[in-house]
Amino acid sequence: MIRSLAFSRLLIASVLSAAALGAAQAAIVVDRAPTGTYFGSWSNRDNDQNFLVQFTLASSTNVTGFQIFTDPTFAAIGTAVTVRIRGDAGGVPNASNLHQFNDAVDSSVNFDANSNISQVDFGAIALGAGTYWMGVSGAGLELSWISYNNGGPIAVPYQRILFGNSVGGIPGIYDLAYRVLGEPSSTVPEPATLALVGLALLGVGAARRRA
Repeated sequence: MIRSLAFSRLLIASVLSAAALGAAQAAIVVDRAPTGTYFGSWSNRDNDQNFLVQFTLASSTNVTGFQIFTDPTFAAIGTAVTVRIRGDAGGVPNASNLHQFNDAVDSSVNFDANSNISQVDFGAIALGAGTYWMGVSGAGLELSWISYNNGGPIAVPYQRILFGNSVGGIPGIYDLAYRVLGEPSSTVPEPATLALVGLALLGVGAARRRA
């Protein structure tokens, strides 16, 4: 009886741990990975020229990180960065930041001959469904951002230059490559997980009745 009760409790703990682990794993929620032909590497520094790019969330999301595609020469792990997130005002970024904080590049892996994927992870930021703007710029040191010619216009309307926190015009540099990482802001357990929890609870009840 004791063994059965202990097993049932262990099963519940294992199922809940697996569910929590699955919920904690951030996914790519916006993917603008490089497409087309490499076009160039652009100086991206907080106290000089830096960039904001537009992204849209279909549902409420906890944003947990950004990946920007960078020149391999400017992609060291630990490079200090400034992260900015702004709302959207009719297709242009709001004048003020919803979030601004300092962080650092957590990982950098090679993507192709011209670029690395530089990833910045941070605590979850809850954003509702809608359109936003984000930027990750080098804080002091340059974090060169890669752009690709995907056959579209050279001046892409969902990109803006920043000078510090002041919004500039649309840069004529084709598509800056990036990804937004996150997870749903409310995670509902899958039916299979709920069924396993139910079975474990039934086992606990049966063991207690036998006791």
